[in-house]
Amino acid sequence: MDARVLQRLPAHGRRSGHGHRLDDAGHLPFARTALPTAAEVQVLERSLRPDDYPDTACKYLLPEADYVFISSSSLVNKTAPRLVALAADGGAHVVMVGPSTPLHPLWLEMGVETVTGWVPDAGIRPDRPQSLPADGTIGAGTRVHLGLAPGQQRQAL
Repeated sequence: MDARVLQRLPAHGRRSGHGHRLDDAGHLPFARTALPTAAEVQVLERSLRPDDYPDTACKYLLPEADYVFISSSSLVNKTAPRLVALAADGGAHVVMVGPSTPLHPLWLEMGVETVTGWVPDAGIRPDRPQSLPADGTIGAGTRVHLGLAPGQQRQAL
């Protein structure tokens, strides 16, 4: 995620004086450094690593989070709508993130406040795998961010 977007995340939290709690649904590489003032970072994942929580704990953890970053891979395993609802209904600032995130304003109506994704350059095409970086990075393209304007309330569906 672009550091400029992280800097624009609002001061948002229920734990005044104690820092914020960030929940990360999907081992996002920047999660632990995303909010340096976060008092607590909790990672929910299906493939557990040390200190992770199983993804089944989402119904207990997400409603209590201040910020929730949700990987767009949750679309593939069909958990995105539930994760968004649990986090947004609990009052968290919800960020949908990842290069495969559909950049559509419907996310904003569903409770996501920041949508961040990637649009590849014209030369990056599925029928030209040699045009992709060998090291597994995203490749040439443009990061795109959608979000609610400061003070703007999300519309109910």
